[in-house]
Amino acid sequence: MLFCRLDKGETMIKLPLFQVEVRRNAHTVVNTYVPEHELPLLYHLYGRENVVAQPCEGQFAVDTDHETIRLSRKYGEAVVVKIYGEAHSAQLSARLQQVSRSLKAKGKSPPGETVSSPDA
Repeated sequence: MLFCRLDKGETMIKLPLFQVEVRRNAHTVVNTYVPEHELPLLYHLYGRENVVAQPCEGQFAVDTDHETIRLSRKYGEAVVVKIYGEAHSAQLSARLQQVSRSLKAKGKSPPGETVSSPDA
């Protein structure tokens, strides 16, 4: 498995969190917090109509060197490959870079405190 690195020496970035409600079946609704790049994985697993995501205050600290491993453990490598492609580490790295550049271009970081997902 490949690893990603944003800039020389930069492996940690903070991304905005989303509060997500996932309807797993008629009797089970799960509420959680995830960074934006996890939303496509949830949409794939549960269907777009069963996932409601709202931006919220808080940040998720991402270690870009290990993010593909974390996602593969959480959702399964087959799902990560299906969403981000065979070169999923490079595609995920590109997505994280895009979000990071967007935040820097706005001259601000996301509001709130650093919060880690309980599922991490």
